[in-house]
Amino acid sequence: MVLPGDFVVDLKDLDIDDQHYVGERAANLGSMVGKFPIPHGFVVAYPAYFEFLKHDNLSTKIKHLLGATNFELTDSVHQIAGHINGIIRSSRFPTNIVNKVTEHYERIGSPRVLIETIMVTGDHGQNLYNRRYKNYETLGDASLLDVIRSSWASIFTPELISHRHKNGFDHFKTAVSVLVTEVLGSATKGRILTADPHSGDKSNTIVQVLSDNGDYLVDKKNLVINRRPKDVSRIELQRLSEAEIVSLAKLGSEIEKHFYFPQVIDWIRDRHSISILDVKKLNFNA
Repeated sequence: MVLPGDFVVDLKDLDIDDQHYVGERAANLGSMVGKFPIPHGFVVAYPAYFEFLKHDNLSTKIKHLLGATNFELTDSVHQIAGHINGIIRSSRFPTNIVNKVTEHYERIGSPRVLIETIMVTGDHGQNLYNRRYKNYETLGDASLLDVIRSSWASIFTPELISHRHKNGFDHFKTAVSVLVTEVLGSATKGRILTADPHSGDKSNTIVQVLSDNGDYLVDKKNLVINRRPKDVSRIELQRLSEAEIVSLAKLGSEIEKHFYFPQVIDWIRDRHSISILDVKKLNFNA
């Protein structure tokens, strides 16, 4: 459980009810730690961003820049966005946040980590804005802190600044949380759908293996593979046995029970073990 003053939180300390602080993906993964294979990681919760803005009076500096913006001119918005991004990326972290990030980074035990911007909080309309964030792999605590600053700076892209201004959203009620996880080695990847998103059929699990570009349809009750990739010429690329595919289908069913609803599950096999990278509720197509 995340408390209001928690700036950096280990995944194992998160639960599904912590979405407000860390976003849906991190909360989902956190709720699975100890029950399912999840990579080691932590979250820089969004209150850390607001704490960062208090440091060196950043909020006032950003407010002055936004106040000088001519929102009728695209060039003006882009120029101000560039200045704000420069201020955020060059400003110092509060010592308490640096210490917490470094401590949790060392706990992961892997020098290379994946950093993902996973949530925008604030007005509901702000959350509906279609955003694309970059994910970064990095090495070392100094580089990690730089990428976290870049994630925070992503709040002030020209598009988001204009969107908030146009809709009357408060620029300072918007923040992101940052998910940091260990990077697993080169491996087979895929996806599990615990129901058919097109037909709504929940009796089968679809196991996708990216290396053979095929879908495996596994009967949930009998655990029999009913459908294999159509392109049999690519079968030699498959890195999973039929037993492993059935095992993935069983894992998908267990995760579905955990969340009480059909899920889309991203997985990776590193050497000979499976890890879950992402879980989200399956949306059925009409």
